[in-house]
Amino acid sequence: MNELAISVTDLVEPEASALISAGLDEFNIEATGIADRRPLAVLVRDPETDRVVGGLTGRTSLGCCSSISSIYRPSSAGRAIGGEVLKQAEEEARRRGCRTGMLYTIQLRRPASTSGTVGRSRVRWRATRPVPGRSS
Repeated sequence: MNELAISVTDLVEPEASALISAGLDEFNIEATGIADRRPLAVLVRDPETDRVVGGLTGRTSLGCCSSISSIYRPSSAGRAIGGEVLKQAEEEARRRGCRTGMLYTIQLRRPASTSGTVGRSRVRWRATRPVPGRSS
């Protein structure tokens, strides 16, 4: 077998992203026997234009709301819309049979004494059942 080359980039080709995603999905199905991976999106739309102005993207898999890739709340929408978006994502995950989920967030704010930003993170994890075929 030829030696493989590794490269680091900030330009991810759609074909590369699709290959990695499909490979992970295939691995998970072989390891668990569960084939339930699906994209998840909750969209916030402007009612006058029907244009997407914010929302959440992620996926469910292995009985878990396993990835929230992005969540964005437009500042004009008010703080309550973010909670409603998360609530609707959780409800959809439950309809899909998910019994657990994880959300990692970083909130950026500008400190009074510097011009940089600092982050604050929060992790929430609720495990209710092991994944079939895996030891806990």
